[in-house]
Amino acid sequence: MYNTIIMGYSVEGVALADRDKYPLFFRTSPSYAEFKYAYATIFEFFEWKQYASLTDTNYVSQIVTATHEHLEKQGINLVYARQITNQDSVDIETYIRSLKDSSAKIIIATLFEGLARAVVCEAYKQGLTPQNGYVWFLPSWLADGWCMWITLMSMTTVLMGC
Repeated sequence: MYNTIIMGYSVEGVALADRDKYPLFFRTSPSYAEFKYAYATIFEFFEWKQYASLTDTNYVSQIVTATHEHLEKQGINLVYARQITNQDSVDIETYIRSLKDSSAKIIIATLFEGLARAVVCEAYKQGLTPQNGYVWFLPSWLADGWCMWITLMSMTTVLMGC
């Protein structure tokens, strides 16, 4: 890197954490790989013992695996896991139904925006909402207002009696 210090203000990728390969790369935000500690602390605080995982296949699987392994060491069980692609839109309904049939009420969804929208929309349709005891963890990289359509869908549902 030409002996130049590089500061990444929002880079979350785990690959750049290799200090031997990138000794002059620094971040101002933590790698997404560090979230496993926050998840474990939150799970412990609320005494949650199991969860489900929905992951975009375009996301780095080693981070997801490290999170699962860390939570397992803390006594927190993964009871449903699914990797989803944008091409799975036909199957999202089935995946959410399977998630609903599992015993998981806590969902860690590591999804990019288009897929997050499709998954959350289907989850809403099937009742996997906070009102029904579900907790969703979604990534911070989703754009502001990405879920504004959920509010509109909620109002439409009430107005149309669906």
